[in-house]
Amino acid sequence: EEDAVSQGIRLFKLHGSLDWRLNAKKQLICEDHPETSSNAKDYQLIFGTRNKLRYDDPYLVPLYLFRQKVHDARLIICIGYSFGDEHINAMLVHAMKQDPKARLLSVTQCDNEYADGKYKDSVVAKLQVSSDRVDVQCLGAAKFLGETLDIEFVRKLMPDDEAPF
Repeated sequence: EEDAVSQGIRLFKLHGSLDWRLNAKKQLICEDHPETSSNAKDYQLIFGTRNKLRYDDPYLVPLYLFRQKVHDARLIICIGYSFGDEHINAMLVHAMKQDPKARLLSVTQCDNEYADGKYKDSVVAKLQVSSDRVDVQCLGAAKFLGETLDIEFVRKLMPDDEAPF
């Protein structure tokens, strides 16, 4: 089962941050103090829609891979995504239309205004998918990844007849 898990989960960070860079081994790492770097080109940052759809790297390849993998996914977990990007939303919608069993989990910091389901309603409205295919976890990424996300949690989100991986 460990093999299935390592093969079945993909992480895409389509909007880069100033604290992410490639190290000497070409691995993406996070640094606490990027402003101390002497080489700003080390950092992976993707600005806005206009640049995101450029034909050269690093812009198009992550979007292409995201589209490809999201179509293969039975469970799409979006962490900290506000569903404000029409290009990403279109890919999510297309993938969910292609597979009527595909589900989406949104992990976000909800304030009291959204805790009663309004946030879920907004996601459902933006994606135009059935409410029973969307779940929401109102907590931060660190807590979700460190304390909540495990195989049993994922199994509970999937239909009874489907294995998560």
